[in-house]
Amino acid sequence: MKKIITSSALALIALGAGLSVSASSISMDGQKGNTDVRIGFENDSTVDPVEPGTIGLSRIPTAFDFGQSNRVIDQPQIIKTHNANSQAPQYLAVNDLRAEQKGTWEVNATASEIVNMDQDKSTDKLTGANISFTSNGMSFADTTADGKAFSNDAFGVSSVSKLGAGQTQKVLNTKDASALGSKEVGAQITDVSLYVPANVGTPNALYTGTVTWTLDNVTQG
Repeated sequence: MKKIITSSALALIALGAGLSVSASSISMDGQKGNTDVRIGFENDSTVDPVEPGTIGLSRIPTAFDFGQSNRVIDQPQIIKTHNANSQAPQYLAVNDLRAEQKGTWEVNATASEIVNMDQDKSTDKLTGANISFTSNGMSFADTTADGKAFSNDAFGVSSVSKLGAGQTQKVLNTKDASALGSKEVGAQITDVSLYVPANVGTPNALYTGTVTWTLDNVTQG
């Protein structure tokens, strides 16, 4: 049996503008999660316990904040995230609480276009922009605990490089869920950056896009 599970996450970038948007959340069934990337970055990770007997996303980054004082310039630039609390880690995690953990699963990241939030200027896009971040394997003792470094031969963690619009890259995976048991596992997401090509973007405009975290290829062994 194969089950495909989709999780959505929202990403925004501002060029010389400010924004206030709602916080991120994970759906009650643990199958979808929205990550706000916004101006005025407030939170680190959204945590939502997975229901017993199911498997789902349990943590996602709350926001990827690329700052409010960016400029459109005549050369490529790499914009780093600005977290209001630099000590607060960002996590992506899966909790497998099925009666029997076996089979496979994976979590992928997919980026959308990044477009002007002004509905009258929806054709204005950050063409050629892409997102990169580093992933480090983590496990969690409980839903309130920070992650601890974790590695297992059955557990794969991959960093993401130059994830452009419409592209997908794998972040987490296991070939044998039984080797992980009911442990909550995932990655700490660090070094998040956005590449913006030269002369791309409109001054004093705000752009929004989507990074979709997808828990899929969940099998029962």
